[in-house]
Amino acid sequence: MYMEALLQALGDCGLSPEITHLGFHAVDNHVLGYTLQEHGLNLGLASVDDPEALAADFVASMNPEIFPSTIAHVQQHLDGETGDSFEAVLAFILDGLARL
Repeated sequence: MYMEALLQALGDCGLSPEITHLGFHAVDNHVLGYTLQEHGLNLGLASVDDPEALAADFVASMNPEIFPSTIAHVQQHLDGETGDSFEAVLAFILDGLARL
């Protein structure tokens, strides 16, 4: 079972029961959240003829003086710069747990 395997793996790393508990939820929530986001975006854009054009229109409708970070973030998606974000964020979580 996934839950048991993850809890065992975290505990086997020498984490305290409290950190193992928090670590399980951090990893599990990341996996679940990423999965829901991927499926939600795919389902929501399935009926859109050109999702990139929709995103570009979204960016174009925003005031860059008010939303510079949001515009840059969406542009990163349009440029394909976020393909490995799942692995990168999981590494951040695991590295943080290892430091504890």
